[in-house]
Amino acid sequence: MKRLIAVFMCAAPLFVSAKTAILHCEHWPMTMALMSLKNSGMIAGDDIQEKRTKIELMASEKIGRDLYRQVYHMTFYGATGKVIDVITNNQASSVECSVSAVDVYVTGKNIGRR
Repeated sequence: MKRLIAVFMCAAPLFVSAKTAILHCEHWPMTMALMSLKNSGMIAGDDIQEKRTKIELMASEKIGRDLYRQVYHMTFYGATGKVIDVITNNQASSVECSVSAVDVYVTGKNIGRR
């Protein structure tokens, strides 16, 4: 019985992290990042090739009951070869991806390995 409890205690964090992974909310911050880039004049119209866009969930932290803070790294590719790296920060839940506004940060230069 003690072994069963020990196995369950070791496996419990896996269930919690699996619940976090269920949130597929990358579309909301991506849309808001594109809108921010257009509003700032960094891109115009349909300059971005959305099919080439790379999105990576960097962090997802539970901050409340069914409320998560998500940080994404996005790489947008322009039709002319321009590359724009963006970091976004927003809150999401299992019911609604747009719980909060999206903070958008354009990175100036990536000096680490990709």
